[in-house]
Amino acid sequence: MFAKLTGVWGASSSDGFTVIRCGSPVTEFCIEYSRGGRTLRHALENLAPGSVQPVFVDRIGPWLPPHADVELDHSERRKIAEHMVAAMQFLGDKFVVV
Repeated sequence: MFAKLTGVWGASSSDGFTVIRCGSPVTEFCIEYSRGGRTLRHALENLAPGSVQPVFVDRIGPWLPPHADVELDHSERRKIAEHMVAAMQFLGDKFVVV
């Protein structure tokens, strides 16, 4: 179950993670994923209205410092990608795991 976050384009899950879409056309858009005191950012390719945004499993990670040395295996990357997509779909965006 998700709850929309106030003041940002994001959602928190009853499963213990938070997903926020951040950035700007001047810098880049990304999804920020946080769980258990760790955070990572996933760069987004295209935010054209109506487009379907891919979340690439192999591009998930690394965690941001101070957890940058914590490895993510393929199954954890896939789980994070699925969490990101589920949260963005809850917010009404079109995302797919690739």
